[in-house]
Amino acid sequence: MKYLRLFLIIFLLSKANAAEPIVSVAPLPNGAELELYEDSEGLFALKILEYYGAAVALETQLKSMGIEVVNSIASPTLEELQETEIRTLKRFYNQAISIQKQVQDAPDGLYNNKIEELRAKLEKMNSENFLMKEQIHIQNLDLLSTDFYRNQYRELIKQSDSLRLFIDKTFYEHQRQLWESADNIRLAYDNYRNSVSVLALSLSGNYINYNSDRLDANISPGIAINFNPSPIFGLGKVFDIWGEYDYQLVETSKNAANQNFSLEYKTDYFSTGVNVNLPLSELMKIEQFYLGLKGGYGFFWGTTRLPNTNLASEKWQGQVIRFELCATNFSRFHFPMGVYIAYNFNNYSKDLKFPTAGAAINLGRPWTTSFQLGLRFALWQSASTSVF
Repeated sequence: MKYLRLFLIIFLLSKANAAEPIVSVAPLPNGAELELYEDSEGLFALKILEYYGAAVALETQLKSMGIEVVNSIASPTLEELQETEIRTLKRFYNQAISIQKQVQDAPDGLYNNKIEELRAKLEKMNSENFLMKEQIHIQNLDLLSTDFYRNQYRELIKQSDSLRLFIDKTFYEHQRQLWESADNIRLAYDNYRNSVSVLALSLSGNYINYNSDRLDANISPGIAINFNPSPIFGLGKVFDIWGEYDYQLVETSKNAANQNFSLEYKTDYFSTGVNVNLPLSELMKIEQFYLGLKGGYGFFWGTTRLPNTNLASEKWQGQVIRFELCATNFSRFHFPMGVYIAYNFNNYSKDLKFPTAGAAINLGRPWTTSFQLGLRFALWQSASTSVF
């Protein structure tokens, strides 16, 4: 009865573990899909790790079959995960396909060598059992002592323990490879979380204070482009350059012929400059998102006009000092978007004038302030290579 059970175990193992790959290697991307992987470091790293994980699983299958791997695959390095080189992707794909073909070309199924060994032992045991039965009929039944059966039982236990040890070793080796793959995936995710926005689009609401009772500025929309060349020089988030446009509506009243008239000016405001960034998240040990404080200096210029009149527009210019607090790369919101608030100090180097039918409203060369609240969308991101 025991031999029958062992035979059934060997038969089921050989049928359940046929020479078929335990995983299938995904096809190599091509065309537009390949360009998508070239443009995204995160997707490229995940595809590399997918091929690597499949190759590791197939290597484990070959080792379980007692077959030496012809072309063993090496773990991808951090540089290979970041460089988005197509030849690197093809190399990992070809290695995984080569190992898969080796599995498919194997003569027998999973655990083949071990099963053949057990099958040979089973045939030998069946032969010995047949001879033993003949001896039972020939010799006295007392010759088959309790010790003989005990020894046979212990031998079967040893064989079962050896097979269990081999299966456990193979399983834990496969798990170790999977844990290494998971670590590489986490590393790629951390690299994405610490990425730097090279080019970003900002949309904001703005309020400017002219420090004059004669003018009343409404909240106005603004749009800006932020360019961060720091990653090109390996400096992370050290500095960036901004260019901004604001469309403003300014209201005032004028007394003429003992009557008050309301006037609404339309103002185009342009500014550009350079920001220096201080990583507050590093100083305050914040891991959920990036928090930065920016201080900048630049120049502004613009024009003011009174619509539906023949009055000439007035032009003005000056310098701007800018302070900004921004938050980006939220760990629970995987979308390249951030928020920011900014406060600007504008110093006019040319008189600030608003045209009227009589004498223009001239505020001289004042200091004005403006407050901004907005959203910033990353158009191009790159991995941070700086201590910042």
